[in-house]
Amino acid sequence: MHTVLPALATLRRHTGLPHRIVVDEAHYFLDDPNAPTLLDADAGGYTLVTYRASTLRSELLATCQAIIVTRESDPHEVHALHAMCRSCEGSKSESEWASLLENLVLGEATALPITEEAGGDVRRIRLAPRLTPHVRHLAKYVDLPVSEGRGFVFWSNGLRTGQRARTLREFVSIIEQTPTTALDGHLRRRDFSNWIAGVFGDYPLAKTVRRIEDDYLAGGKLEIASRLTQAVRARYELADPRKPY
Repeated sequence: MHTVLPALATLRRHTGLPHRIVVDEAHYFLDDPNAPTLLDADAGGYTLVTYRASTLRSELLATCQAIIVTRESDPHEVHALHAMCRSCEGSKSESEWASLLENLVLGEATALPITEEAGGDVRRIRLAPRLTPHVRHLAKYVDLPVSEGRGFVFWSNGLRTGQRARTLREFVSIIEQTPTTALDGHLRRRDFSNWIAGVFGDYPLAKTVRRIEDDYLAGGKLEIASRLTQAVRARYELADPRKPY
């Protein structure tokens, strides 16, 4: 990336092509002090895609003419986005931003106040229909395994069961086959909600699972495993990967 981006900028200065340069997963490449030198900010025409805007250099973000945000539930990211727009005319508090961004649905986004069309305030917008087929990202995150050390290790009566979940699909599969009595320790320690929040950063799902754990601690014993798996399935539209979408 440190070679390609400057080369593309030089090429565009001489030929006018490419018209637009898209940097996906930008947080991996544009988070160090030298990042601004990789892009030709004066020429513009860049699209930076990231789920960690807080890590991008502030000099780069300052050159953006528009920032569009889809559903965001990480409090750290919400704080960073709100802080970036404190000089804007809008009066919404950080908590109002958090509520708005967390409750966006598929097909919605927000235009932050730096965008001229936002009129000085954060604006909820609906995205136009796609022109090309969409590869389901949800399936990707459901099946992409976390590192061995971040997998969920199942215990029962103080002993390891030998079962470990490194994806949400594996997690659901194990829960479905495990009696509630064997999940008692995890439910009492709120292990499930802590794992989902800490490893996947999915705070809305973690909040739902935490309510199920709280119900269990309050004496609700019925269908706990079913409620846990349904929470994940509803969130990620979990389906059999062998079946066509």
